[in-house]
Amino acid sequence: MDHNFEDDVRINRFQLDTECEVQASRYHYWAELLAEAKARVNRLDNRLKAVMAEAELDLRKTAEMNGAKTTESGIKAQLEVQEEVRAARKSLADAWATQYHLEAGVKALEHRRTELSNLVELYCKAYYSAPEGQRPNADTEAAQGIRKGLNNKE
Repeated sequence: MDHNFEDDVRINRFQLDTECEVQASRYHYWAELLAEAKARVNRLDNRLKAVMAEAELDLRKTAEMNGAKTTESGIKAQLEVQEEVRAARKSLADAWATQYHLEAGVKALEHRRTELSNLVELYCKAYYSAPEGQRPNADTEAAQGIRKGLNNKE
């Protein structure tokens, strides 16, 4: 099944039965992608921490070998300009962006589920069977039910 997010959140109100049938699988597909994205963020966060620790050890070792005095702020500043640290930060930021987009998408699919429920409820109340401007209401339905009951009694 080919997944396009725009297509997956769109509802065809004239095929509510089909839409309800596929909702769970669509949600599952995008929720799985979100889970993978979260796992990737965790892996890249751990990778960034490891890269920073290795770079910090190298900086301290180099400074010690050269007899230079190191400060925490100096080490921190040098870490930020390390190419490997910058690359790891960029990868993590990209992974976070993907996760944020997928979280928004999964939230949209949760809203889709709610809207499907609302549309099914409207369908069951014959909302779409009356011409525009003549929507049934509870009073009209109750009156029609009473009239039907009166007509059936003899």
